[in-house]
Amino acid sequence: MSMELTQRTAGVQITSMDDLTRVAEMMANSGFFADAREAAQAGVKIMAGQAWGIDPFNAMTGIHIIKNRPTISAGLMAAAVKQAGSTTFGCDRSMERSARLSSFSATKVLA
Repeated sequence: MSMELTQRTAGVQITSMDDLTRVAEMMANSGFFADAREAAQAGVKIMAGQAWGIDPFNAMTGIHIIKNRPTISAGLMAAAVKQAGSTTFGCDRSMERSARLSSFSATKVLA
């Protein structure tokens, strides 16, 4: 997921349940989202994204339902940290199933 995309554009604006229904149906019917094959599933992901300030497309690609709870992906978390501006981060070590990240403020290593 591109961090720049999340920062550059707000995407589709949803201001009514009708808007949500139409966007959710389009996303579900596209077949691109394996975890949201029905409009109701897509709608829940989009609504979770709205609650967290995430546009519909990034919500569909970056929010995952794990054990019946919406969970934000690492890519969306990284974009939120980068967008905050006061902290940056880098990858110290990467393995097949995990990575170690360090975050930096302007003056010191935070973690």
